[in-house]
Amino acid sequence: KSANTLVLTKTATVSGTQTLTSEKTDGRFKIDNHAGGALQEKSELSLDDLGALELFGTSASLKLSYNADDYATMSVADTGDLTIATIGDGSLDSKLILDVDGSVEINADAGTIYLKDDDYEFARIKNTLNQGTFYLYPAADASDYLLISSGDNGAASITTTATGTLTTATLNIQTGGTFTIDSAADIVLDAYSGSFIAKNAGTEFSVAGSAYAGMIL
Repeated sequence: KSANTLVLTKTATVSGTQTLTSEKTDGRFKIDNHAGGALQEKSELSLDDLGALELFGTSASLKLSYNADDYATMSVADTGDLTIATIGDGSLDSKLILDVDGSVEINADAGTIYLKDDDYEFARIKNTLNQGTFYLYPAADASDYLLISSGDNGAASITTTATGTLTTATLNIQTGGTFTIDSAADIVLDAYSGSFIAKNAGTEFSVAGSAYAGMIL
């Protein structure tokens, strides 16, 4: 209609128009869809002279669509949180794929990376006092977990915890071949119960049935 106004008309079977008002201010080309003609403080779209695109909105700021049922959105909350969501007409089939010609870097200044299935947290990578830790949680209780941690001089530990205690959490290590423990210093076995049990193919050694009985005292 004019140098600063663009009018988009809906299909012929539907009445009504949508007016977009454009203006160039502060080196930016801005488009607004608010009524009244005057640009609001927060325009819907802003493009600066260098080509940087800025979108405003309290809902999804950017939507990429394959069709009406399959699309992805990027939205920003008032805290600056960025959410990338994929929506598809199938069941759990809308993937987010990173195909990078190089490395992938995840840099969390708060020191924690959460892995979730829907809203359920099943793993956490955390940096605490320059000690790297990895938590793995079951489906039932966040107080049950496997913890792998590493610290200075390569010191590492594997800890299992059940409902806040150490005594009921079992750690099973199974291999399809040989299991070797090779230490440059001591090997320490510390059992809270004071019992050390050796087995052969799942059967516990006995004094009567094994020449290895009493090997560990």
